[in-house]
Amino acid sequence: MLVRLNWDDNYIVASYLVELNSRELNYLILNKDTHEVTTYLTVNDFKTAMAEKDINLNLKRKHEFDWF
Repeated sequence: MLVRLNWDDNYIVASYLVELNSRELNYLILNKDTHEVTTYLTVNDFKTAMAEKDINLNLKRKHEFDWF
């Protein structure tokens, strides 16, 4: 289940629950051009990868977006 996400022209980034009844989060970066998805087990690894790819996005809760 997605918990937080954000996107720009090149990437979609997100955090998601490993299991529905868990508090454990994993993280992902999806390259919109190549459709490559890379997952990360820790927030530190995720933040490092974002910095290496020059992704400047903050994860936001789903309700923060205007979906309609």
